[in-house]
Amino acid sequence: IYKVLEIRKKKQAIGVFTGETAETIDAIEAGKKGYVRFRGELWNAKAESFIPVGTKVTIDKKDGSVLTVHPVEKDEKTGTKH
Repeated sequence: IYKVLEIRKKKQAIGVFTGETAETIDAIEAGKKGYVRFRGELWNAKAESFIPVGTKVTIDKKDGSVLTVHPVEKDEKTGTKH
């Protein structure tokens, strides 16, 4: 009973990942899966375009155990990433 109550008290993780930054561990082919490191953990990820190894990515959404990501873009004028 204790474990059931503990699980019910946990907050939902919906939206927690959106907008966070991760780094690719594998090259991710368009429409295929690869791995990213997010907060010290490895996650399956997919993208709409090719992303090379070691690229900083932004998480768009989480679908089960798969993250949808896109490369972090640099602002040409300021040189900062968003």
